[in-house]
Order: sequence, then C-alpha cells, then structure tokens
Amino acid sequence: AQVILPLLKTDFLKIINACAYQKLNTVSLEISSKYAVGIVCASQGYPDEFSVGYKIYNLDQIKDCLVFHAGTKREGNDILTSGGRVLTVVGLANTMQGALEKALAGAQVVDFENKYYRKDIGSDLLMMM
Repeated sequence: AQVILPLLKTDFLKIINACAYQKLNTVSLEISSKYAVGIVCASQGYPDEFSVGYKIYNLDQIKDCLVFHAGTKREGNDILTSGGRVLTVVGLANTMQGALEKALAGAQVVDFENKYYRKDIGSDLLMMM
C-alpha cells in the first residue's frame, strides 16, 4: 500500500466513502503514470530479535520522498524506534531508475542505531526493463 497509494490521483477518501456505501462503481480511479519504489529501514535483526528505543535522526533532511512510519513512537520532541520495520521511504519519479535513486537517497539520509535496509531493492526490475 505504501507504494501504491501515492500513485492514486483520485481522492482516497472518495474511494473509501464509495466502498462504505457500495457505490464504488460510481468512482473513476485515476492512477499516476509515475513509478514508486519503497525501501524499508528496519532494525537489524528483524524479524527475529532486535532492539528498540533508538532515536531517529535526519527525518527532516529527507528530500523528495514520502516517509511512512511503522515501528516508531514519539517521546517529547524525539522520534524513536519501537518496532522491527521502522520506516518505509518511498521515491516517486517518471522512471523506475529515478524512483529507485530517490528512495535509496532517502534511506541513506535517515539514521538510527542498528539501521538496516536492502540496497538491492528494484535492481532486478531494472534488469528486466
């Protein structure tokens, strides 16, 4: 969902409302022609044993990406890790390569102790294109 929903041009609330009232057939779905790539920044050791409670740095320095919080919590002014799948950084661009580069750049900027993310995400798709 984290890489699909940003591609929706149709108002998501309108879609949800139409589903709730069984009128989805009245909604015209518009999808962006852009590409989206999501990279999960996880706590090292996930999905097995991992530690939590580490301060997350540089979130305000991530440029041109969407950041979805999953295993995070706020304590005062700080954002801390609170789960194994901490954040997903999503890059959007007109090409797969561009989306991948943006997502990787965002994943590199965010920082917390024991951060782990895969650097090969999407590379298999680029070979097929």
